[in-house]
Amino acid sequence: MKECVRCRAWGSADRGILWIPLEGPGCVYRCWLGLPVLLLALQWRCDALSSKKPQALTGVVHVDASVYHRSIAIGAARGCVSVRPGDGNALEATIRVSDFSHLSAIVARPRRVFDLAADPLAIGEHLKGDSLLAGLVTARPGIRVAGPWDGFERAVRTVLCWQCTDSSAQTGAALVAALGEPCRDSGAAGITRQFPDPAQVSASPLDRLGISVAQRRAIAAIARMAVVDPHAFDAGDSLEEGVQRLTERAGVDEPLAHEIALRLWRETDVFAHQDEAVLRAVAGCIASVGELIERAEAWRPWRAYAANQLRAAMPSR
Repeated sequence: MKECVRCRAWGSADRGILWIPLEGPGCVYRCWLGLPVLLLALQWRCDALSSKKPQALTGVVHVDASVYHRSIAIGAARGCVSVRPGDGNALEATIRVSDFSHLSAIVARPRRVFDLAADPLAIGEHLKGDSLLAGLVTARPGIRVAGPWDGFERAVRTVLCWQCTDSSAQTGAALVAALGEPCRDSGAAGITRQFPDPAQVSASPLDRLGISVAQRRAIAAIARMAVVDPHAFDAGDSLEEGVQRLTERAGVDEPLAHEIALRLWRETDVFAHQDEAVLRAVAGCIASVGELIERAEAWRPWRAYAANQLRAAMPSR
């Protein structure tokens, strides 16, 4: 595996990036944040809506106490990225790739995963206006809404999790083992394969993965959709447009399409008022789901961040 030049990047006040080449192997990308990034383990294991669906995926994504590792397959670039807390209010990403021409696109992925475009100061000040959240925000500033690394991958993994038990993790690992391209010299423990691309999935039988017929059909339809339109799962669509695209073009049932869209075209104001951890966090303070929904109106347009604050306050089960 050839390594790219060593460089660092700082985010300016307008989110600009300054690249400074340094001597030595590897590529270190640093993005300064307004507040410390807390509960990184929660963020790495938690997607935009639920702390119960881990992002770790055997062979593709490995998360330990302090480092997030995952394989890279963007264009001709193959490799691995490792993200860890850096000095001060920063995340530091070490990127090893075989092709340097896609470096900017690669850097954009961890920025999306860790929601680095958010303004935690503004969000925090807004949420502190509610006494229920004020202490939580003060104790855990900078909690964010994690995003997907890749739209197609996130869509497939959402289908595997849909109305399933924890066996979805094993099913995802089986899909990767059967169809994923092997990684060569990833440089990170536990990173051995790429997530299969749409062409690989659409051309392969899925009946040996132990998933339902409905799941197989949904995954096959999503893969065909991505083959026809490589940008089908890119960010930018609204939630409603995303649901419509999935139902009309891929033939996905509306409830599943809504679940996929929530995780892909994540909106800062989505509020999962039925989430178990959220309900446990407000128990004793709010008497009913209806009262919670009414109170959460004041949290707009950052209700997704409020929900993550509430989840973070509760011990996992």
